[in-house]
Amino acid sequence: MKKERGITLVSLVMYVVVLTVVIELVMLFNGDFYPKIASLNEENILAENFNKFNLSFLKDVKESATASIVQKNSDIVIALSNGAHYYYVEQDGAIYREKIKIVDNINSFSVNYYSLSNKNILRVGIIFGENENKQFGRTINYILNYWM
Repeated sequence: MKKERGITLVSLVMYVVVLTVVIELVMLFNGDFYPKIASLNEENILAENFNKFNLSFLKDVKESATASIVQKNSDIVIALSNGAHYYYVEQDGAIYREKIKIVDNINSFSVNYYSLSNKNILRVGIIFGENENKQFGRTINYILNYWM
């Protein structure tokens, strides 16, 4: 008998079918991959904005014993006893410390001042993002002069 070398038509069809399935799977995963990566990057940027505000505000809160909140129309001014002033300007969608813009892209901002068990507390709620599908928000209680 002769040795036959090469591939048969059946094996060639099988190779093409398997290769087609593999290519379709790669395209399927690739189609979902890039939009999800873009979404994660946007969430990271929004979280980074929150961290910028949090670090600056936390430093001043630790140095302050009291605070006052003044709301002018939809803008909010937070005056801390260490002399720092924070301004939320709704028209800009930004928070300023004195005249320096700390963060922007703010969708919603709220602050309440109250006392509980001899502690003065600022409750800050902040939501970053332009639409409801891509937002990042937190509500945090800051205890003024908390080491005392």
